[in-house]
Amino acid sequence: SNGEGSASDPLCPAAESLAHELDDRCQIIWSGEHPWVALNPGICGSRSLRLLASDGRLTDELVDTVPLLGVGSHNHAYLLPSAVYTNISERRWKALDRWKIRPGERWIFGIQETNHWMAVKIDWKDRLIQLYDPMERTLSRRGKRILERVKKWTEHLRGADGPWVLGSFHGPQQHADDVQNCGFYVAWVLRAWIQGHPAGEDTLEDLLGFRQEVFRLLRDAPRAPALPMVDNSDSESSAS
Repeated sequence: SNGEGSASDPLCPAAESLAHELDDRCQIIWSGEHPWVALNPGICGSRSLRLLASDGRLTDELVDTVPLLGVGSHNHAYLLPSAVYTNISERRWKALDRWKIRPGERWIFGIQETNHWMAVKIDWKDRLIQLYDPMERTLSRRGKRILERVKKWTEHLRGADGPWVLGSFHGPQQHADDVQNCGFYVAWVLRAWIQGHPAGEDTLEDLLGFRQEVFRLLRDAPRAPALPMVDNSDSESSAS
């Protein structure tokens, strides 16, 4: 419900407290070195935690990091950063050529359009591309457009060597009056895909419990030194 993202949500002050701790220690949260899980490590700073504290929503940093935290060494999919889709939609293929296909891989990533989170899974072996939209049980016009764009990218990487099957992934659905928790639904499905869980419509029974689990994952995650913030006055005064 909407109340799960309200200012009274206990997740909000907890996230603000963790943001202060990161700033005091000059640290960022990161997903660690997991080459068997991520094709790009997830990194999350205090700014994303403060946004989470202010309105209860997940940023791109959080969606790219949370699914990777606390997973085991046996994965069923590789997570790409959500920024991948921006390059896909603008057909900037060269910016994506760093990722190379290996046999049997499944690639997954989050997508944010008009403040709404969705997720894509590419199964290279079965030539299947699926879109998960926590607000739609069937493919909308937007969903079909996203899948067609992703298909064009896969054809750029692999060549048009056969047909692709495009479809909707039937995962857990938001309530009709819930306009805040799409990021949590997507993070949960991405995490389930990595771990090989079915992630069907009835598999996320306790959204509030998962929101609390997200905070525990962030609190206990590996950390790395953060680059210090430097404003213009600092840089001018120290120029000599």
